[in-house]
Amino acid sequence: LSSGHRSRSNRKPFTYSSAAQIEADAVGNGLAIVSNNGMEILDSGGRLAMKEVVAMKKPAVTASTTSAAAFDIGNTNLILGDLHGTSHVLKLKNNILTATMNSDGYLAVCTESNGYHGQVTVYNTQGQEVYRWYSGEAYLLTAQVSPDNRYLATLCVGNKGGSVHIMRLDSPDEVAQYEAEETVVTDLRWLENNRIFLLWMVK
Repeated sequence: LSSGHRSRSNRKPFTYSSAAQIEADAVGNGLAIVSNNGMEILDSGGRLAMKEVVAMKKPAVTASTTSAAAFDIGNTNLILGDLHGTSHVLKLKNNILTATMNSDGYLAVCTESNGYHGQVTVYNTQGQEVYRWYSGEAYLLTAQVSPDNRYLATLCVGNKGGSVHIMRLDSPDEVAQYEAEETVVTDLRWLENNRIFLLWMVK
């Protein structure tokens, strides 16, 4: 610029203690940052969109294009927040194993469950519970809602190997199942056109 004037921003830089556990994930063009102290969401300009202070021992985060969820692995704390500044804290009954959020903001939370090998609870974009599934035969690893918000896929592991179960969110009946015998499957993700990606360890 020929004027010689320098534009100066009044935004404060984001800082955190190097001793704190911290995780981050993209929320559209913004950023969700989770630490032992809770969750903050920054918009695309670096401005603070929301903040919730909750103590977490093992913080983790999953996000969509507009919202994010922070969860405490092995505990019951779950924070939901979005770029519009809306947030609330859910206190679950069972300890959290993991959680995933699809691009639309549908959240699948895997928890422990008395009498079962795990439980998946699905929440819609308003944070309302819309589906629940229990694993009775194998240990639950993870789960995710499909990009069209119609299906839930769960990944479990047992003595025979990995197994994938697929359910419609409007029906209690299982619609498909895949068995990966003698295979250690470690992760599951939905792709476009209702395809599923599986990650497994090769012996």
